[in-house]
Amino acid sequence: MDKPKFTKKRFHKMCDMAEVSEQLVADYMNEKSSNSDNFTIVDKTIQKAGIKNGWHVPDLIREDGKLVEVKEDFSSAWTGNIAIEKNCVERMIDYCEANNLKYPLLASVNHREYSLVMFDTRGLIEKLDDFCNKGQARLLRGGDLNEWNYIINLEFAKSICDFCDDLNFPLLAKPLLAGRKVPKS
Repeated sequence: MDKPKFTKKRFHKMCDMAEVSEQLVADYMNEKSSNSDNFTIVDKTIQKAGIKNGWHVPDLIREDGKLVEVKEDFSSAWTGNIAIEKNCVERMIDYCEANNLKYPLLASVNHREYSLVMFDTRGLIEKLDDFCNKGQARLLRGGDLNEWNYIINLEFAKSICDFCDDLNFPLLAKPLLAGRKVPKS
């Protein structure tokens, strides 16, 4: 099967779905958090301004400075793997270091199994490189922009991540996704 072309229409569709996931993770984290400050979605103009500096500005922020980057992985439910974009993590770390911010969490959302896997990005690249050296992960080019991606077995990712949840996520996901079709590969 040929890879879908990266068109403007496809990009906008992906952005719409990304906003759903961002809100989903914000709602979930606000529900789970004992912190009185809620996560909010970072304004897109701030994210676009970051691109000009070569940064990737995370998707969610809380008043205390906690940041979360939300990544969707629509194919992980049938591949059994998750993909972590190396360049994205590196550019987020650059953003945080340049702006003296806390390192963000990376949240990988699986819409078909309604699971959430989260990693602290501090030292994440080094950990993933180590897993690649041990044969527990792979570094491959792929995705829409043919960038380097760490490919990790989903069950292994759940065993090494900083947080994962398979249980309560559907309670928040189903109302938010009501009436929206999850794209098929």
